[in-house]
Amino acid sequence: MKISKKYESDVVSIHWDERGFFLLKMKNTNAEYDLQETIDQFDYFITTSNNTPYKVIVNTVANLVLPTDESLQYFFKHNKEENKIAIVTTQLPMQLIVRFMYKYENVQNTKMFRDLEEAIQWIIKD
Repeated sequence: MKISKKYESDVVSIHWDERGFFLLKMKNTNAEYDLQETIDQFDYFITTSNNTPYKVIVNTVANLVLPTDESLQYFFKHNKEENKIAIVTTQLPMQLIVRFMYKYENVQNTKMFRDLEEAIQWIIKD
């Protein structure tokens, strides 16, 4: 997949990594991670991947911004199991919140990591 387009917002930056995944980096900001932000991210992934399964690494290191409830509900409703998502976080509060949300919603295509390199190895092995 040849992708050069980047996504930038007040909350995240996303770019295509030539190893075969999107890298979403949370910005250190107080901006709201709202429903429209999540919709825009889904649109970006679907459009740039030509509506085929995709892989994403979400790097939340040094950030504690969480999506709004509406944003999370949209994610849980539209997340497709054929996509693969790795979340990288080192903060205990973020780890606890993410684990609880994903267990509660029974999300199977996502795994959490404390180390970016481990996340990369997991996401590219398929």
